Amino acid sequence: MTHENRQYEKELRDRLNNSTELDDNEIALRDRLNGRLTTLDIDGHTFYIDFPGETIRPKDSFSTAGIPFHCLNYSFNDELLRCELPYDRKTREMVPLNLSIITKIPEDIILIAFPPPERMDPIGFARAKGHSIEEVLRYMPQQAHFTALMLKGENNYLEMRVKQNLRDKNISPLKPKNKPRKISR
Repeated sequence: MTHENRQYEKELRDRLNNSTELDDNEIALRDRLNGRLTTLDIDGHTFYIDFPGETIRPKDSFSTAGIPFHCLNYSFNDELLRCELPYDRKTREMVPLNLSIITKIPEDIILIAFPPPERMDPIGFARAKGHSIEEVLRYMPQQAHFTALMLKGENNYLEMRVKQNLRDKNISPLKPKNKPRKISR
């Protein structure tokens, strides 16, 4: 971090810490400058946006690797400017799937979407990449928390890919079995 960046960050932090009337983005910025990490809710679990570790890591579980930033490069939707990836609810990790052969979505896999890490944590991004915090904040305001979307229906490319693969293999999609009716006496 350059001397100018350190000086700007210190002045900004002091100004925000001494201010009594702050909006939500200014509160998030103050908290982030004071060390609080940005959070992302994925399927009811809290994750930290961790730029030094280059990962989106679970708040309460160190047994998982979380979601490494480098894996997000392959899941970025250029049209919607967001990351879309298969996520395992049990392991709380991104799951690589072979889309060319998938004929059924595994039981605990959902498709999630969220902004890229640099949009969720512009302060962490600027610090990690050596960019001017002042410049980055002009284009991306700091926010404290995000919630991942669970994609369904036509927004879920996994469901569409499964249907396409089944058509290509001339296999009819499995239909849910009807529950047997109870006969009352």
